[in-house]
Amino acid sequence: MKKLILSSLLLLCSSTSYATILLLSPETKFVASPPNRYVVNAGESLANVAAQFVTNPDIVLQYWQESIYLPDDQLPQVRAGDIVSLIKQGEDFALQIKEGRDVKLLPAERASSNKNTAPPVLPTEVIQQFLNRPRIVTDDELEKAGYIVGNADKSLLASMGSKLYVRGLDEMEDNEKGAEYAIIRLGQVLQNPLDGEILAHEAIFLGDAKLTVEGDPATLLVTHSQREIRDGDIIMPIVNNEYNQDFVLSSPDELEDGQIIALVDGVSQIGQYQIVVINKGEDDGIEIGHVLQVLHAGGIKEDRGEAIKMPSESAGTMMIFKTFDRVSYGVITNATLAIQLHDEVAIP
Repeated sequence: MKKLILSSLLLLCSSTSYATILLLSPETKFVASPPNRYVVNAGESLANVAAQFVTNPDIVLQYWQESIYLPDDQLPQVRAGDIVSLIKQGEDFALQIKEGRDVKLLPAERASSNKNTAPPVLPTEVIQQFLNRPRIVTDDELEKAGYIVGNADKSLLASMGSKLYVRGLDEMEDNEKGAEYAIIRLGQVLQNPLDGEILAHEAIFLGDAKLTVEGDPATLLVTHSQREIRDGDIIMPIVNNEYNQDFVLSSPDELEDGQIIALVDGVSQIGQYQIVVINKGEDDGIEIGHVLQVLHAGGIKEDRGEAIKMPSESAGTMMIFKTFDRVSYGVITNATLAIQLHDEVAIP
């Protein structure tokens, strides 16, 4: 099949991330099935965006204009890539406009019969959490990781503000006072569905900690906790990945037996802008920026005593944004069907 994209530039535009909260009038009328989140397209106005959620955007804008929540009676501006969500503020509803860094796919060269196809815009907040904090760990990384042997309170569980005693930091490059670490716990084992080989381990993120006293054991202060922390949990270095360079979008020259082996965050089906793990990595020629097609396996059906393989159906596309030796992260850029565990990935 002819590749839809020969090459393209992947740009990461950087700016400070923050959110604007706009309360909605009690008289607001919502559209049927408003979206949970909406990504602003180029050239859209605030009124256009509001119309995705409410049937009376003019009244809503007038309410905002007169509201004390807007200084100097100025309406905020929206730009391409902003994330707009419908949220609850106490007893009221509000629209949250979250600005920040966006990953934009800007075409440099295309080989497509449809020249009007718009390049997708990928909000960086979707993938940023996977760039710095480990969500997948390999056996080699585990061998060099630290681990918690206790805490200053001598309690079973620790949380933000707790002092942790940690061994194994001497294997890391940055192990001086002030160094920052991620605290994880091993989750599911990621196996190759073809032969059962262990490719990597899921890393459940628990929190962050900072080295305050060097030694063996060293003392770390928990600066952020997302879940309760206990003895035996693993300490990994935080890697600051800044994707501020250009990437070339392409497809691998060859790809055999590619499959989705994990759906991130425990969901059973996923769609656009969600994250998957595939059973192919750098050892298989997979690179950041590779665009892959997702296929629903047709399965096996018996016909007149004969087992036949049914055709696979296209379910969407993904872009690889982080690679390891044997596995890779992909973000779903387009979904025409609900994407599921063990769906195939192939060259588009």
